[in-house]
Amino acid sequence: MSGFRVGFAVGNKGMIQALKNYQTHTNAGMFGAVQDAATFALNHYDDFLEQQNDTFKQRRNTFEAKLAKANLSYIHSKGGIYSWLQTPTGFDSESFEQFLLKEKSILVAPGIPFGENGKDYVRISLALEDKQLEEAAQRLIELKYLYQEKCGLEGYISYD
Repeated sequence: MSGFRVGFAVGNKGMIQALKNYQTHTNAGMFGAVQDAATFALNHYDDFLEQQNDTFKQRRNTFEAKLAKANLSYIHSKGGIYSWLQTPTGFDSESFEQFLLKEKSILVAPGIPFGENGKDYVRISLALEDKQLEEAAQRLIELKYLYQEKCGLEGYISYD
């Protein structure tokens, strides 16, 4: 169900009714069968979710270890399915996104749409096969010469 978003709200009956009224006036709801499938999945697939968490953690650790070994600056991701790579000197997130696509055939998301703090980062999805991530890491490592001007910013930044 990639691309679908599911959420829920908890509150007293009056608040939930107000939320329902607001929601019906601001956007269309998800198709009912998809809501039912999501409800079933959320209630019956804890083991699968744990397995998925382990898969993404392993992908993140492997990918970030390759970045660290090459002294490419990134933000250590504590969760989620993305890694954040800092842009080299002379690039913002949008120009580096275009550079990576044109020069290395790597598709990333520029960080600026995610807020002001994202202007010097690109977001890399970990929702790929391990072999594809390994190839992407190798292509990024080939660009380490671009990072040599970023004095003092080697390795990762962790927001623990």
